Amino acid sequence: MSLFDFTYLEGKDGELVVKELVTVDSHNGVSSYVFKRPYSWEDLSLFNVRLNEAIDHGCNWNDGFVPYSDLENVVHCEASSAVAVYCFGPLKKEFISSLINRTVIDITKLGCPPIADINLSTISYTFACHKSKLVCALRTAYSVAQWLHFYTVSLQYVSYPAQPTYH
Repeated sequence: MSLFDFTYLEGKDGELVVKELVTVDSHNGVSSYVFKRPYSWEDLSLFNVRLNEAIDHGCNWNDGFVPYSDLENVVHCEASSAVAVYCFGPLKKEFISSLINRTVIDITKLGCPPIADINLSTISYTFACHKSKLVCALRTAYSVAQWLHFYTVSLQYVSYPAQPTYH
């Protein structure tokens, strides 16, 4: 299992520009990547500049350590050993699926509640998430991975028929 979440801004042609990408594997191993900008802020239209400022995903266009050109490779590497790949919501599902060219499961289709309803207060925020815990990719990915673990364990108990008791 590999669960992906990311925070993003809108690029010059309306495309998603991933700023922070987080993955959680089946052993709760967490990987976090903060990507550099793919091009200069000045290349954005005034509309997109204002839109990114208004949405306030908690990340800045100039933040990042990993070259943006490595995004697809990072996603491939993180998903390569996973039996199943999950994301929260259709937009993120479609984006990750387009990068790795394989099926990605939208965890909301499994009944995962909204992020605000998953309460894991022990999760700290990354530097990019200082304004809102609801847009923190690290917190979202880890919280949803915990929910998925609970979901899969509960399915194991539901799928086994009741066993007779012997006295």
